[in-house]
Amino acid sequence: MKESRCQGGLTIWLTGMSGAGKTTIANVLKDKFAELKHETLVIDGDFVRSSINKKLGFSKEDIVTNNRSIIELCLVARKQYDFVIVPVISPFLEIRAEAKDILGPQFLEVFVKCDIESLSVRDTKGLYAQERQGLINNLIGVSRGSPYEPPMNPDVVLNSGKESVLESVNKLMEKVMSIKDLGQTT
Repeated sequence: MKESRCQGGLTIWLTGMSGAGKTTIANVLKDKFAELKHETLVIDGDFVRSSINKKLGFSKEDIVTNNRSIIELCLVARKQYDFVIVPVISPFLEIRAEAKDILGPQFLEVFVKCDIESLSVRDTKGLYAQERQGLINNLIGVSRGSPYEPPMNPDVVLNSGKESVLESVNKLMEKVMSIKDLGQTT
């Protein structure tokens, strides 16, 4: 394997409501990094919840526990990868601040912003329809008692309700390139 000029360890934490496009953006970004010969891992919040933390519910405590598990996975993974991309709702300011504190300067908070109308139309998992029908009462950012606290000062804001996936990925790549040398390895 060729040695990367990028010193690695950058965690790109994509936060936003369900259906905002976090995972789609993460996967396209991973492909872009692969083209540049960078080792990249995506730690998907849904996957962690359904595998490692399958007994957790959606109380604030359970969400924080799941997010803390993801932070720990990032600490391990960033030793082996140039980039660790984390698409996860992570609805609370305090847990994102904790992630930033633990992961240090190698942490990039990305707010994948999308208006509720676009999310309801997109509804990739059918959650918004279920919430409207009263079948679920814990949809983060929509259901009463399940808040989403938008970042106050994210490093990057992607507006997935108005930007194409490629526009969002290119904007994010531009920010990452301003932090790291992403030239191809030789």
